[in-house]
Amino acid sequence: MAIDLPTPSHPPPKGAPAGQLRAYQQWKTGQSFAQKERWADAAEAFIHACHWSQDGAYGVAAIHALIKAGQPELALEMARQSHLAHPDFLLTYTLEAHAWLSLGRHSEAINTLVSAPSHIPKDHDFLVSLAVALQQESRHHEAIKVFMQALRMKLDQPVTHYRMGMSFKDLGLKAEAAECIRTALSLGLEDGEMFARAQLLILERDTLQWTRAKQSMFELRDAVGKLPDGALVQTGAFQHAVLINDPLEQLKVARHFAAHAARDLPAWPKVRSPRQEGRVRVGYVSADFCNHATSQLMVEMLEHHDRSRFEIFLFSNGPDDGSDLRRRVECSSEHFHDVRGLSFYRMAEHVRDLDIDILIDLKGGTHDTLLPAFSLRPA
Repeated sequence: MAIDLPTPSHPPPKGAPAGQLRAYQQWKTGQSFAQKERWADAAEAFIHACHWSQDGAYGVAAIHALIKAGQPELALEMARQSHLAHPDFLLTYTLEAHAWLSLGRHSEAINTLVSAPSHIPKDHDFLVSLAVALQQESRHHEAIKVFMQALRMKLDQPVTHYRMGMSFKDLGLKAEAAECIRTALSLGLEDGEMFARAQLLILERDTLQWTRAKQSMFELRDAVGKLPDGALVQTGAFQHAVLINDPLEQLKVARHFAAHAARDLPAWPKVRSPRQEGRVRVGYVSADFCNHATSQLMVEMLEHHDRSRFEIFLFSNGPDDGSDLRRRVECSSEHFHDVRGLSFYRMAEHVRDLDIDILIDLKGGTHDTLLPAFSLRPA
């Protein structure tokens, strides 16, 4: 979610205390790194600025950069400090919620936002963040109401229309969802345009809008064909595999999707297992170790691994639905690790600490993708 960040109240005048001058210079350095998307370096510079000045703009810049750098845990620490210094700064609550959302902890994001002081007017970014958090908790009726409030403030925001469409989709209101996405694209949706086009095509076909679907298919394939190699674009890898019977085009879309997923997490050096003897350690990672098709189809396979040759680890990034299938999946392996709420970086660290030999992704290019963790090459 794009956020408009404030700038420092004013550049320090000549003769200002040395600390103010240093803070402003560090902020300018951080801005330079941010423009190049060197988010870890930007965060370091912004944090240095915070040491020299209490200006709230430095703090929110640091929090934002830490989230973009894949360090939401540190962002949460910075947010707590910012609340103490600036309890009425609404943007801090919004960014703290973003940090929780990046960890998959949606209820904490909601709690953060509703804890914001009631006397502070709520802006568009705050409302969209609350709606997204409600959406992630499958509270779609509430989310749509909040999206509507946000649109009353900024009706021309394409991302807000798109996200509202996703809640209509999950409620089974596919025609309404398609209209929201169509509106978002007509307003100039940029970030996620390819994914939105693929999603729109699925919805139009599901609602028998064949003429529109034919045009959407042409526009999607034309847009994909124009993508330069290596572009970090969130394409609809799963939708494309379903809709397009062209393996080279599917490969192109998948490569763009993977590059986008890995954009903020540079790969670690490859490792080889230090063990020369013993069983091969195999890890499976999924958000669907619950009453879901993934578990329904593979639980018996998990139960039939040759335990004399393979040591099986399951890493769950999804909810525990309390189902019998969840319990059965947990019992199907020797090691079940609940990694929900960990950042992709921490998840990968956990895998590497366990000396996993082979790590298997069970999500691919679908919702709740785990590709960012795999891009680090933890196994």
